[in-house]
Amino acid sequence: LYQMAANGNHYFTMIYGVLDTRAHQLRFAAAGHPGPVLVRRGQPARILDAPALPIGVAEESEYEDTVLDLEPGDRLYLYSDGVNEERNSEDQEFGRPRLCSTLAGSNSLSLPNSLDTLVQEVIEWRGDDRFTDDVSILGLEFCDA
Repeated sequence: LYQMAANGNHYFTMIYGVLDTRAHQLRFAAAGHPGPVLVRRGQPARILDAPALPIGVAEESEYEDTVLDLEPGDRLYLYSDGVNEERNSEDQEFGRPRLCSTLAGSNSLSLPNSLDTLVQEVIEWRGDDRFTDDVSILGLEFCDA
């Protein structure tokens, strides 16, 4: 906590990854950021959590790599916590289970349309498009060359 106090109590989350298209692998580490969602045909969507402290919270933090073997058709979604933490008029979160089910349910759509579907679902959940936090989403689809 010393480092955080020394820098004005500022911190940030991040996820960093390297996609190896030849080895069909993604290697990533997260620092307090939500893990990506993996959508694989025939399987439930799952969040690949890699818990670690955000940057700036502790002076000496360790971050571990997670290695994911990719299959043709796999989709990965990286997102800010503003997506799953958005609240509706009853003060209920959109939530991680709803995030996964929405992405799994849109797997038959094109990748851009699956992103549009997720954003629309969050808007409908919220009741309007005035989000309370940043909403960022990146979708990747692994295709065999």
